[in-house]
Amino acid sequence: MRITSHRVSTLLFLTALALTPSCGNHEPPARTDSATRLCQHIALNRLRIVVDTNKAEIVWSDGRILEFGTNFPDAVQGIIARPDDYHDIRSFVAKLQAGNSAEWRNASVVRASNSDRYSTIRSTDGSVSTTVQSLYLEYVHERFPTASVRIKGKLDPILFLVGGEVRASVMPVKL
Repeated sequence: MRITSHRVSTLLFLTALALTPSCGNHEPPARTDSATRLCQHIALNRLRIVVDTNKAEIVWSDGRILEFGTNFPDAVQGIIARPDDYHDIRSFVAKLQAGNSAEWRNASVVRASNSDRYSTIRSTDGSVSTTVQSLYLEYVHERFPTASVRIKGKLDPILFLVGGEVRASVMPVKL
């Protein structure tokens, strides 16, 4: 069987067309996981990554979130593998943990819709509330779905505890 150059060109064109995303495709792009979107946000905003590797459990932060862990989603692992700086974050967390006393109140997240950029954290007694970026909350919730939330003041870090230990903290935003 002889294949003409016209048939080869047609075959190549149809193959390329099948592999090229359609401009007329009106389906929304596949939703990426919160870790990937968080890392994209960090890169877009050129946030500095600081890592504490002084113990087996790693602590990382971009200045708006800090997280403890021994394994991380691939996207996060990628950014903490090449940090901007190494720093002792544990002493800061130890102060937070020690301060996890009567001044801190149990709180809950007032869920925002997926399109909302900000969410509210409110103490269960209603005396304190603050605003945080929804993307950070989504990431923390995916990582620690059973975490209890603690709040101290409008501009203090929000704590996420599992088994009484701080696993993550998110900073409020000033609006």
